[in-house]
Amino acid sequence: MRALEMVLLPRSQNVGRRFMILHGLGGIGKTQLAASFARRQQCDFSSIFWLDVSSAVSLARSLAACISRIRMYSSRSTSPADAADLHDDDMGMFIEWLGRKNNSGWLLILDNVRSEDVIYDYIPDTDHGAVLITTRLSQLFEFGESREMTKADRATSVVMFGVWCSRDLGRLTPRKLVCG
Repeated sequence: MRALEMVLLPRSQNVGRRFMILHGLGGIGKTQLAASFARRQQCDFSSIFWLDVSSAVSLARSLAACISRIRMYSSRSTSPADAADLHDDDMGMFIEWLGRKNNSGWLLILDNVRSEDVIYDYIPDTDHGAVLITTRLSQLFEFGESREMTKADRATSVVMFGVWCSRDLGRLTPRKLVCG
């Protein structure tokens, strides 16, 4: 979590667009970490957008939700049916909105990136904003800071579980925790 904060949070020393790529095996917790970061740091960003790029359908749905939020924020009237209908101009509006000079405090999360083409298609060419990518692809390091997520050892898992449960598990060993 600390690495995400250091790279992505808007700070005076972090100039330009900020990238963090979380990569690792499926089911290791990349999406959960991204969601936790977004929840914990929501006050540090002017807006947070989540694009689920695992499939064309999920991308269309999440992009429609993002566009709908931008329209509401921009006081533009739209019906739910309009928000669900994606058109090229909608995608252009989304990219244009992220690219505005006076709109630099956003965080865009691209979840489950399966191809680097997604990065080129859905991230504006700007010098501001923050982008968090979750992926199984390790070769995306060229876009920014990259961290591999690996399976945690048992001791770390107990600590993480304790934090997740919001309590200190003290001297419980993994065996005592599981077996009672």
